[in-house]
Amino acid sequence: MVNEPHQSTVLPLGLPALSVSLPAEPPTVIGPPALALPRQVLPGFSSNLLVQAYDGEAATTAAVIAHAGVGVVHTIEHLGRKSTHFANARAAVALTRQSAPSADILIDRNRYSGKNRALVTDAMSTQWVTDQLTVLGLPWAMADPGFAYTVSDVARILAEAQVLPDRVIVPLAMPHEVLRDDAPAIVALINEQDKPVAVILEHKNDPCGAEGVVDGLIHLLHGASVPVLVLRTDTSALGAIAHGAVAAGVGTHSGLRHNFPIPPKPGGGPEKLAFVVPDLLTYVQADRFAKAYLLSPTLPMWQCGCWLCRGRNLDWIRASQHAVTAAFQHSVTVIAELGAQLQTRAVTTHPIQAWDDMVTTAQAAHGAASNPSGSPWAPQEFLAHWHHGNTQQPII
Repeated sequence: MVNEPHQSTVLPLGLPALSVSLPAEPPTVIGPPALALPRQVLPGFSSNLLVQAYDGEAATTAAVIAHAGVGVVHTIEHLGRKSTHFANARAAVALTRQSAPSADILIDRNRYSGKNRALVTDAMSTQWVTDQLTVLGLPWAMADPGFAYTVSDVARILAEAQVLPDRVIVPLAMPHEVLRDDAPAIVALINEQDKPVAVILEHKNDPCGAEGVVDGLIHLLHGASVPVLVLRTDTSALGAIAHGAVAAGVGTHSGLRHNFPIPPKPGGGPEKLAFVVPDLLTYVQADRFAKAYLLSPTLPMWQCGCWLCRGRNLDWIRASQHAVTAAFQHSVTVIAELGAQLQTRAVTTHPIQAWDDMVTTAQAAHGAASNPSGSPWAPQEFLAHWHHGNTQQPII
């Protein structure tokens, strides 16, 4: 029996855009694709840039992505429910098509995550992918393999996926160390088959902030002979696209910006509020932002010109009664604007050079913010890793 889809409470939209206590209504105009590099868009898709959200957030997500010009990866949120998950997927697709009829849509069954995650010994479902293609009418389906702990696990997933229909993307969720240490072996396995793959990395914080991971990812993106997506990431999505990913998904929650390892003991605190600071090219936790803002409230980089912020300082998000929704709307819009910036820069220079220019500018911008001790903010580690990887690639 299939359970009816869980829907999270959708906060009211259509309220005054400049209120700090109420979320704003996204513009109703459907925007052009934020980022669509030539010769690099997945067939049937219009954009390289995706937002990754839980299926229960489909209504809220659709209203924002339509204007932002990005697609969506609806990720099934398990919540302890027992179902085939198809009813949840169908509801998310229907809600998306109401507000964003032309948006690119993927469905991530998300069996590879959590403490009760599936393993590679748990078979993939042919029915699951067939229903995405035929019942939902999606141009691409995502398979539902378990978590790949080793290169041998990756090989098993790819081998078993060959019996699945055409137009199926194979998620490869793995520890970040596997990609870091064994990228050449993974590339060889990917190139022995013909299905697109979606790379998903596990790390307790940011996998791209770990030494060697970006280098491994770049090796895979440049060496693969099939289309590659990078999912469950953050602003590193732009770097992945610059290096050849056909699509990349930016998570709306910290748990969707990387795959969390299974904790050694149950528990864990609530998600911490974070939002993108455009000049820094990264998510910043609201508490850290507040301390820096208190020291230097007039810094130009604290101001944001997106449709939601309209030139206000970002501190209004933290003060809002609906801070989570405000942070989500702001961050999706800003990421789309950053994607458009990459697109514009790539008209006159190679996408890798365009991305590196954005990275080095963001690195320098960090120094304007201060810690309570008075020391400047250090640039996020992932920026240094991308700069290193960018400069190692021949730009033709």
